[in-house]
Amino acid sequence: MPLGVLFRDGCFHLRSYRRQAGTRYKQEQVFMRDFSSSTDRSALPKHRSRRLLGSIFGRPHGTINELEFWRERILWAIFAGGVAMSPLALLPAVMMLLDSGHYQMVFIDIAAVIFACVLLRLRGSIPYLLRAGIAVLIVYTVGLGVILTVGIASGGSAWLFCFAVLAGVLLGVKGAFWALSLNAVTFAFLGYFSWRGSLAIGSVFQSDMQAAVAGINFLFLNAVCAISVAVLVRGMENAANRERAVALDLEQSRTRLSIIFDHAAVGLVETELNGRLTRVNRFFAELLGYPVSRLEGRQMAEISHPEDVPLETKRGPTESYAMEKRFCRNDGVWIWTRVTVSLVRDARDQPIHLISVIEDITERKQALDALQESEWRYRSILESAPDAITISRLSDGCYLEVNPYFCRISGYSRQEVIGHTPAELRLYANPADHQRLVRVIETKEEVNGLEMQYRRKDGKILDILLSARHLQFGGESCLVVVGTDITESKRVALALDKSESRFQQLAEMMPETLFETDAAGRLTFVNRQALVTFGYSAADVAEGLKAIEMIAPEERERAVANMARIRGGAKPLLNEYTAVRKDGTRFPVMIRIAPIFQEGGFSGLRGFIIDLTENKKLETRIRQSQRLESIGTLAGGIAHDFNNILSAVLGYSDLSLTEVRPGDLIHGYLLKIRQAGMRARDMVRQILTFSRKSDQEMVAVEIRPIIDEALKLIRATLPSTIEIRTNLEISATISADPTQIHQVLMNLCTNAGHAMATGGVLTVALTELDHTSGSEASLTCSGPCVRLTVSDTGCGMTAEVLERIFDPFFTTKGADKGTGLGLSVVHGIIKSHGGSISAVSTPDQGSVFTIDLPIIQSDSRRKAQETLPLPHGTESVLWVDDEPFQVELGCEFLQRLGYRVEGRVSADEALELFRSAPYDFDLVITDMTMPRMTGEVLSSEILAIRPDIPVILCTGYSEQISEPQAVAMGIAAFAFKPIELAELAQLVRRVLDERSTARDLRSHD
Repeated sequence: MPLGVLFRDGCFHLRSYRRQAGTRYKQEQVFMRDFSSSTDRSALPKHRSRRLLGSIFGRPHGTINELEFWRERILWAIFAGGVAMSPLALLPAVMMLLDSGHYQMVFIDIAAVIFACVLLRLRGSIPYLLRAGIAVLIVYTVGLGVILTVGIASGGSAWLFCFAVLAGVLLGVKGAFWALSLNAVTFAFLGYFSWRGSLAIGSVFQSDMQAAVAGINFLFLNAVCAISVAVLVRGMENAANRERAVALDLEQSRTRLSIIFDHAAVGLVETELNGRLTRVNRFFAELLGYPVSRLEGRQMAEISHPEDVPLETKRGPTESYAMEKRFCRNDGVWIWTRVTVSLVRDARDQPIHLISVIEDITERKQALDALQESEWRYRSILESAPDAITISRLSDGCYLEVNPYFCRISGYSRQEVIGHTPAELRLYANPADHQRLVRVIETKEEVNGLEMQYRRKDGKILDILLSARHLQFGGESCLVVVGTDITESKRVALALDKSESRFQQLAEMMPETLFETDAAGRLTFVNRQALVTFGYSAADVAEGLKAIEMIAPEERERAVANMARIRGGAKPLLNEYTAVRKDGTRFPVMIRIAPIFQEGGFSGLRGFIIDLTENKKLETRIRQSQRLESIGTLAGGIAHDFNNILSAVLGYSDLSLTEVRPGDLIHGYLLKIRQAGMRARDMVRQILTFSRKSDQEMVAVEIRPIIDEALKLIRATLPSTIEIRTNLEISATISADPTQIHQVLMNLCTNAGHAMATGGVLTVALTELDHTSGSEASLTCSGPCVRLTVSDTGCGMTAEVLERIFDPFFTTKGADKGTGLGLSVVHGIIKSHGGSISAVSTPDQGSVFTIDLPIIQSDSRRKAQETLPLPHGTESVLWVDDEPFQVELGCEFLQRLGYRVEGRVSADEALELFRSAPYDFDLVITDMTMPRMTGEVLSSEILAIRPDIPVILCTGYSEQISEPQAVAMGIAAFAFKPIELAELAQLVRRVLDERSTARDLRSHD
């Protein structure tokens, strides 16, 4: 190819590239971004080497494509290399200057270095073509300077050769052409001036012809190389332009596809063949409620329904398929989608990934499900409706659909009805009814509550209540008839009328109040008992009396709230209220109400009212009884512990009396201690009697000492403003429980003191009555009796109160000051003693209580028995009690009487001792209440070991075992604490003698 054509084509392509470069600059910037950032600068050193490599391989500012990029690198390398190698070039130039005085090379080299440094420093502000032209000219200048200084045979020719080649590389074909032209002119001038002898550049040629041939060959080779390099560079530029155009088209396609992918109105997902999501679009991410970054990289199975995963796995990587599947949203909700999957292959027809198009069909699915459910509901209603439903054409009356209930009541099968008219089936008992129904529907569109008659297939007539409506069914005007069989209902209505009559009669007989109200709360029905209980008349009810008016005003708000709650559907409950009669009196009631609904709406209330007046009285009595039972239990426990203490007081006082001579001062003190202990023992028995832990013990007792003891306690408890006067004429003997008589007197005196809160006179009198001697006689005693009178000058009582003072639980005191049991218990005690009690009182003057008790002859034999000496013995006794002082006292006393006694404070130790030597003991005395093992259990164990051993069981009171139960167990005797030593001596001797007698009788047998 001629060089001119090649140069012309190169210049043309260069100009074309320049024109296109300016218009595509921004697009090429995008294309070159990845290339310019391909150098991993973070891996470079942070010092000079990093800056150096960055200067070499970093993309310079303003470059457009790879060709300019490498031209800039070559240009930078020329300048940088020239500066770096300048010392080597200056060294021979300086030596030449020193040797021959030639300074031109030094000047040229220094100028070249200066230009190179300036161009390196200002490369960002000086255009590329200017810097390339200067670089090429520097090479040319250096080469020419070397030739002019050293000669033609020097390296100058190589510099000029490189000058043309670099021009082709840096400036293209046009630059190479101008460089070659300058070289040709330069060599022509050098040859001419050398031939003229004007230049002394030396020559290595033998003739001018050889020099001319060498110059022509040099220029030819230089042109070949320069033009070849320029053409090669131009070809590279064209190839780069084509690749850049393809890349730009590809990038634009990718951009368009990316925009379509990201903004598509359906979900787009790119997955690997193993199911890993590599890319998802924004629609799919928003559909599932995830950010895009959280979906990419996950497995498709992780967000798919477990039931759908096997279906996809079974399909495998097929070319394409579509299916409905479910995805799990970020909030846990499953959504339905339609997924169309396509397989993408590479150039070698190998599958590389899958593209899925996902459409949200949740609403469509829900609508379809709703439609199917509606169809199923319609069919279910039609099939299961308890009414006869028929659908027929209005035009000819033919039946299109009937439900099973219609077939059941009519006696026809579905096949017999479909396609036939009511007239053909003779369905209506009155044929004109059907025509009348059709005419009504044509005018009103809907009709309800028509009562007609159907004729069954067997001829039986049915009463039917019809509702009909006009609608479109299958594109035709149809008549829908719903019929309710009321044949049985009408029969039931007649029976209901009879039942209502019976209910009316029953309601009138009820002892409770029955009522009904309307929606406004006005009474519409009450039974006869309601009028009796509340004092209203039938006229009051007829005038609009409201049920709420029978409730106390302060409780009406609660009653209204309960009515609203019941009206709202709450479960009816029993509620207590305070009711008000017509005369204003109040009384407690229990009310239960229920709502009345008629025709689908609330129409009123019905209920009953129970008068709780007597129930409340009974509840009060029960609560008082329970409270007294609790007090009794506490009193019993206290009495048990107190009995143990009294046992020691009485026991040691009795032992001390045996050590002191009668008449001594100490003897008198000990008698007082013993007397106080006996009084305390009687008080404990009183407590046990009150708490029902002890049986009543009737003995012959003088009444006056009991009165004296009681008055001593009364004086200590009454205020000093009350004067106590006594009139005790006699000291008769009665058969009584001393403790209970003491309790009666204490109760009456205490009540008298309460009646004289501001002071007064309490008088206690004791007189003897005998109806046979003409004196005042008692109303209940047939023989001699003693009269005890307790009177006060207090506030007195009204006739109404006086009439009820002996009723249980009746009290005039406050709720926290009395139980209402005091006088009731007094009355019961006197009656149990065969006596009588009466009361007389006048308000503001005082009260008088009179008690009559029968007199008995004193028991002189008992007094004689009390003076008998204490019995002795020599038997062996085992004494068991958890109180050490009880054991010590019992052992010491029995030992003084001659007995051999072993004492133990532990039931376990006592049992082990007896088990080791059961026949070493003749008698066992044990306490009832002991830790770990009770006396009852210990007795059972001892009797199991030796059944003939006598056992005495002692207790302060017994809740667990009674005396008859103890005897049935084989226990010889049952004793209550505190036991007097004399009684103990008598009891021990009696038990031992009885067991000895029994053994003698068995031995004789």
